[in-house]
Amino acid sequence: MNIERDKAASFGKFLRSKRLNKGLSLEDVFHMTKIRPNVLQQIEEEALDQFPSELFLKSFLKTYADAIEVDIKEVLSLYENAINVGKETTGHVKSYRPESFNILFWATGICVLTLIFFLSYPFLQKKINDYLKEPVKNNLMEKLEISTSFPPVKVEPKIEKTIKPEIETNLDFGKDNNKKINTLTLDLHAKETTWLKITSDDEAPREFTLNPGDNLSMYATDHFNLLLGNAKGVSIYLNNKLVTIPDKYGQVVSLKLP
Repeated sequence: MNIERDKAASFGKFLRSKRLNKGLSLEDVFHMTKIRPNVLQQIEEEALDQFPSELFLKSFLKTYADAIEVDIKEVLSLYENAINVGKETTGHVKSYRPESFNILFWATGICVLTLIFFLSYPFLQKKINDYLKEPVKNNLMEKLEISTSFPPVKVEPKIEKTIKPEIETNLDFGKDNNKKINTLTLDLHAKETTWLKITSDDEAPREFTLNPGDNLSMYATDHFNLLLGNAKGVSIYLNNKLVTIPDKYGQVVSLKLP
Protein backbone atom coordinates (compact mmCIF):
# COMPACT_ATOMS: atom_id res chain seq x y z
CA MET A 1 0.00 0.00 0.00
CA ASN A 2 1.53 3.40 -0.96
CA ILE A 3 1.60 6.54 1.19
CA GLU A 4 -0.97 8.45 -0.90
CA ARG A 5 -3.50 5.66 -0.49
CA ASP A 6 -2.95 5.57 3.31
CA LYS A 7 -3.50 9.27 3.54
CA ALA A 8 -6.65 9.17 1.39
CA ALA A 9 -8.13 6.38 3.52
CA SER A 10 -7.60 8.20 6.86
CA PHE A 11 -10.75 10.17 7.63
CA GLY A 12 -9.60 10.64 11.24
CA LYS A 13 -6.31 12.31 10.26
CA PHE A 14 -8.16 14.45 7.74
CA LEU A 15 -10.56 15.80 10.42
CA ARG A 16 -7.71 16.35 12.87
CA SER A 17 -5.70 18.26 10.23
CA LYS A 18 -8.67 20.53 9.39
CA ARG A 19 -9.33 21.17 13.09
CA LEU A 20 -5.70 22.10 13.81
CA ASN A 21 -5.58 24.36 10.72
CA LYS A 22 -8.46 26.34 12.24
CA GLY A 23 -6.64 26.54 15.59
CA LEU A 24 -9.32 24.54 17.42
CA SER A 25 -8.77 22.16 20.33
CA LEU A 26 -10.92 19.11 21.11
CA GLU A 27 -12.44 21.11 23.95
CA ASP A 28 -13.42 23.87 21.47
CA VAL A 29 -15.15 21.34 19.21
CA PHE A 30 -16.92 19.86 22.25
CA HIS A 31 -18.50 23.25 23.02
CA MET A 32 -19.60 23.54 19.38
CA THR A 33 -21.03 20.02 18.97
CA LYS A 34 -21.71 18.72 22.52
CA ILE A 35 -19.71 15.60 21.52
CA ARG A 36 -17.37 14.82 24.42
CA PRO A 37 -13.60 15.23 23.83
CA ASN A 38 -12.83 11.53 24.40
CA VAL A 39 -15.35 10.59 21.67
CA LEU A 40 -13.85 13.18 19.28
CA GLN A 41 -10.42 11.69 19.92
CA GLN A 42 -11.76 8.18 19.17
CA ILE A 43 -13.09 9.51 15.83
CA GLU A 44 -9.71 11.04 14.93
CA GLU A 45 -7.93 7.80 15.93
CA GLU A 46 -10.51 5.79 13.90
CA ALA A 47 -11.25 3.56 16.91
CA LEU A 48 -14.27 1.89 15.29
CA ASP A 49 -14.59 -0.66 18.09
CA GLN A 50 -15.64 2.12 20.47
CA PHE A 51 -18.88 2.81 18.56
CA PRO A 52 -22.02 0.63 18.77
CA SER A 53 -22.93 0.91 15.07
CA GLU A 54 -22.02 2.52 11.76
CA LEU A 55 -25.11 4.77 11.96
CA PHE A 56 -23.91 6.09 15.31
CA LEU A 57 -20.42 6.88 13.96
CA LYS A 58 -21.72 8.56 10.79
CA SER A 59 -24.01 10.85 12.79
CA PHE A 60 -20.97 12.02 14.79
CA LEU A 61 -18.91 12.47 11.62
CA LYS A 62 -21.61 14.76 10.17
CA THR A 63 -21.81 16.85 13.35
CA TYR A 64 -18.01 17.11 13.58
CA ALA A 65 -17.65 18.05 9.88
CA ASP A 66 -20.35 20.75 10.09
CA ALA A 67 -18.66 22.30 13.14
CA ILE A 68 -15.27 22.72 11.45
CA GLU A 69 -16.86 23.61 8.08
CA VAL A 70 -15.77 20.52 6.15
CA ASP A 71 -17.79 18.89 3.37
CA ILE A 72 -19.44 15.81 4.92
CA LYS A 73 -19.42 14.04 1.53
CA GLU A 74 -15.63 14.24 1.46
CA VAL A 75 -15.40 12.88 5.02
CA LEU A 76 -17.76 9.99 4.26
CA SER A 77 -15.80 9.20 1.09
CA LEU A 78 -12.59 8.94 3.15
CA TYR A 79 -14.45 6.77 5.68
CA GLU A 80 -15.58 4.36 2.93
CA ASN A 81 -12.00 4.27 1.57
CA ALA A 82 -10.73 3.34 5.05
CA ILE A 83 -13.25 0.48 5.24
CA ASN A 84 -12.22 -0.78 1.78
CA VAL A 85 -8.51 -0.60 2.66
CA GLY A 86 -9.21 -2.68 5.76
CA LYS A 87 -10.90 -5.33 3.64
CA GLU A 88 -8.00 -5.50 1.20
CA THR A 89 -5.25 -5.72 3.84
CA THR A 90 -6.86 -7.96 6.48
CA GLY A 91 -9.76 -9.57 4.63
CA HIS A 92 -12.29 -8.16 7.11
CA VAL A 93 -13.46 -4.90 8.68
CA LYS A 94 -13.10 -3.99 12.35
CA SER A 95 -16.23 -4.66 14.32
CA TYR A 96 -17.95 -1.80 16.07
CA ARG A 97 -18.03 -3.55 19.43
CA PRO A 98 -15.64 -6.17 20.91
CA GLU A 99 -17.29 -9.50 21.73
CA SER A 100 -16.04 -9.42 25.34
CA PHE A 101 -17.59 -5.99 25.79
CA ASN A 102 -20.94 -7.24 24.46
CA ILE A 103 -21.03 -10.09 26.98
CA LEU A 104 -20.17 -7.78 29.88
CA PHE A 105 -22.57 -5.11 28.63
CA TRP A 106 -25.56 -7.43 28.37
CA ALA A 107 -24.82 -9.20 31.65
CA THR A 108 -24.62 -5.86 33.47
CA GLY A 109 -27.74 -4.58 31.70
CA ILE A 110 -29.79 -7.65 32.66
CA CYS A 111 -28.76 -7.34 36.33
CA VAL A 112 -29.57 -3.62 36.43
CA LEU A 113 -32.93 -4.05 34.69
CA THR A 114 -33.90 -6.91 37.00
CA LEU A 115 -33.11 -4.78 40.05
CA ILE A 116 -35.02 -1.79 38.66
CA PHE A 117 -38.02 -3.99 37.85
CA PHE A 118 -38.32 -5.44 41.35
CA LEU A 119 -37.87 -2.03 43.01
CA SER A 120 -40.30 -0.12 40.80
CA TYR A 121 -43.00 -2.74 40.07
CA PRO A 122 -45.32 -1.99 43.06
CA PHE A 123 -45.18 1.75 42.44
CA LEU A 124 -45.80 1.45 38.67
CA GLN A 125 -48.62 -1.06 39.19
CA LYS A 126 -50.40 1.38 41.52
CA LYS A 127 -49.96 4.24 39.04
CA ILE A 128 -51.36 2.17 36.17
CA ASN A 129 -54.37 1.08 38.22
CA ASP A 130 -55.07 4.69 39.25
CA TYR A 131 -54.75 5.78 35.62
CA LEU A 132 -57.24 3.19 34.39
CA LYS A 133 -59.78 4.07 37.09
CA GLU A 134 -59.57 7.85 36.65
CA PRO A 135 -61.56 8.14 33.34
CA VAL A 136 -64.51 6.20 34.85
CA LYS A 137 -64.61 8.46 37.89
CA ASN A 138 -64.45 11.65 35.81
CA ASN A 139 -67.18 10.51 33.40
CA LEU A 140 -69.46 9.53 36.28
CA MET A 141 -69.03 12.91 38.02
CA GLU A 142 -69.63 14.72 34.73
CA LYS A 143 -72.94 12.88 34.21
CA LEU A 144 -74.07 13.64 37.76
CA GLU A 145 -73.25 17.35 37.35
CA ILE A 146 -75.28 17.53 34.13
CA SER A 147 -78.25 15.87 35.79
CA THR A 148 -78.58 18.64 38.41
CA SER A 149 -79.63 21.18 35.77
CA PHE A 150 -82.84 19.27 34.91
CA PRO A 151 -86.02 18.59 36.92
CA PRO A 152 -85.31 15.53 39.09
CA VAL A 153 -88.49 13.65 38.12
CA LYS A 154 -87.73 13.65 34.37
CA VAL A 155 -83.99 13.09 34.52
CA GLU A 156 -83.81 10.17 37.01
CA PRO A 157 -84.71 7.40 34.51
CA LYS A 158 -82.27 8.89 31.95
CA ILE A 159 -79.39 8.84 34.46
CA GLU A 160 -79.75 5.08 34.87
CA LYS A 161 -79.67 4.55 31.09
CA THR A 162 -76.67 6.78 30.37
CA ILE A 163 -74.40 5.97 33.32
CA LYS A 164 -74.56 2.19 33.00
CA PRO A 165 -73.26 1.87 29.39
CA GLU A 166 -70.64 4.55 30.08
CA ILE A 167 -69.15 2.54 32.96
CA GLU A 168 -69.22 -0.69 30.96
CA THR A 169 -67.48 0.99 28.00
CA ASN A 170 -64.61 2.40 30.05
CA LEU A 171 -64.03 -0.75 32.06
CA ASP A 172 -64.15 -2.75 28.81
CA PHE A 173 -65.96 -5.81 30.26
CA GLY A 174 -67.34 -8.68 28.15
CA LYS A 175 -66.41 -9.60 24.60
CA ASP A 176 -64.18 -6.56 23.92
CA ASN A 177 -61.98 -7.14 26.96
CA ASN A 178 -58.91 -7.76 24.76
CA LYS A 179 -58.64 -4.13 23.57
CA LYS A 180 -55.30 -2.52 24.50
CA ILE A 181 -54.96 0.97 25.96
CA ASN A 182 -51.79 3.02 25.64
CA THR A 183 -50.85 3.45 29.29
CA LEU A 184 -47.17 4.43 28.85
CA THR A 185 -45.84 7.72 27.51
CA LEU A 186 -42.08 8.09 26.86
CA ASP A 187 -40.63 11.61 26.49
CA LEU A 188 -36.96 12.24 25.60
CA HIS A 189 -35.17 15.61 25.66
CA ALA A 190 -31.70 15.67 24.03
CA LYS A 191 -28.87 17.49 25.83
CA GLU A 192 -26.08 16.17 23.57
CA THR A 193 -25.95 14.49 20.16
CA THR A 194 -27.23 10.98 20.85
CA TRP A 195 -28.02 7.89 18.78
CA LEU A 196 -30.76 5.62 20.11
CA LYS A 197 -32.93 2.62 19.20
CA ILE A 198 -36.43 2.24 20.70
CA THR A 199 -38.86 -0.70 20.63
CA SER A 200 -42.48 -0.13 21.77
CA ASP A 201 -44.13 -3.34 23.01
CA ASP A 202 -43.67 -5.98 20.27
CA GLU A 203 -43.35 -3.53 17.37
CA ALA A 204 -40.28 -3.30 15.12
CA PRO A 205 -37.40 -1.24 16.62
CA ARG A 206 -36.89 2.32 15.37
CA GLU A 207 -33.56 4.23 15.26
CA PHE A 208 -33.11 7.97 15.86
CA THR A 209 -30.31 10.52 16.08
CA LEU A 210 -31.20 13.43 18.37
CA ASN A 211 -29.28 16.71 18.42
CA PRO A 212 -29.18 19.10 21.43
CA GLY A 213 -32.64 20.61 21.99
CA ASP A 214 -34.53 17.86 20.10
CA ASN A 215 -37.59 16.27 21.77
CA LEU A 216 -39.19 12.88 21.06
CA SER A 217 -42.41 11.32 22.40
CA MET A 218 -43.55 7.69 21.99
CA TYR A 219 -46.40 5.56 23.36
CA ALA A 220 -46.81 1.93 24.39
CA THR A 221 -49.18 -0.41 26.20
CA ASP A 222 -46.78 -2.65 28.13
CA HIS A 223 -43.11 -1.62 27.87
CA PHE A 224 -40.28 0.12 26.01
CA ASN A 225 -36.81 -1.28 25.15
CA LEU A 226 -34.15 1.43 24.68
CA LEU A 227 -30.52 1.34 23.46
CA LEU A 228 -28.79 4.69 24.08
CA GLY A 229 -25.49 5.60 22.45
CA ASN A 230 -24.77 8.29 25.07
CA ALA A 231 -26.09 7.45 28.54
CA LYS A 232 -26.34 11.04 29.78
CA GLY A 233 -27.04 12.63 26.41
CA VAL A 234 -30.83 12.65 26.94
CA SER A 235 -33.29 13.16 29.79
CA ILE A 236 -35.92 10.40 29.84
CA TYR A 237 -39.39 10.73 31.34
CA LEU A 238 -41.85 7.83 31.69
CA ASN A 239 -45.41 9.07 32.34
CA ASN A 240 -43.89 12.45 33.32
CA LYS A 241 -41.53 10.80 35.87
CA LEU A 242 -37.76 11.30 35.39
CA VAL A 243 -35.92 8.00 34.76
CA THR A 244 -32.53 7.71 36.51
CA ILE A 245 -29.73 6.43 34.24
CA PRO A 246 -26.79 5.02 36.25
CA ASP A 247 -24.13 5.13 33.51
CA LYS A 248 -21.77 8.01 32.66
CA TYR A 249 -21.57 10.42 29.71
CA GLY A 250 -20.57 8.81 26.43
CA GLN A 251 -21.39 5.24 27.54
CA VAL A 252 -23.82 2.94 25.73
CA VAL A 253 -26.70 1.74 27.92
CA SER A 254 -29.68 -0.57 27.43
CA LEU A 255 -32.96 0.03 29.31
CA LYS A 256 -36.34 -1.67 29.59
CA LEU A 257 -39.15 0.57 30.88
CA PRO A 258 -40.96 0.12 33.09
